[in-house]
Amino acid sequence: DAFPTLSDAAIEAVYTASIPLRIPGPAQVLYNIATSLPIIGNLFYHQMVLLKMFSDDVFLADFEPLDKKSPVGTVTLLLGGNVAGVLRLKKLSGLPTNSALEGPARQGATLLDVQELNKAWNMDLALLRNDCRTYQGALLDTLLGS
Repeated sequence: DAFPTLSDAAIEAVYTASIPLRIPGPAQVLYNIATSLPIIGNLFYHQMVLLKMFSDDVFLADFEPLDKKSPVGTVTLLLGGNVAGVLRLKKLSGLPTNSALEGPARQGATLLDVQELNKAWNMDLALLRNDCRTYQGALLDTLLGS
């Protein structure tokens, strides 16, 4: 299926979802310790925004490390550094079962709004400062209105 043109791709509703991070190599030990901590354990999940279009198409929008399989990149992030990030806008076959409705999109919200946010986004990914959660929050503000 082809992507709808950005100008006519009206968003009906906005959902969120999260999945456990996949940590490569020896950094898995640090990850296991971090996820067992009561307050910050839930921070170690990848956050995504799901866009349900009026056409019934579903798109995933997220921000992740460019090289998410790099053990060096993982350790860099866990130690407070930053790595190159990539924004994805990917068509899905449907809404994942673990998605949660955030609300109807604001009147007139389209994929063009996502593209405009993405153009201005800082691509240096840093945990808790500019990561998938930060992107998710900004995209929710953009699409739902604040």
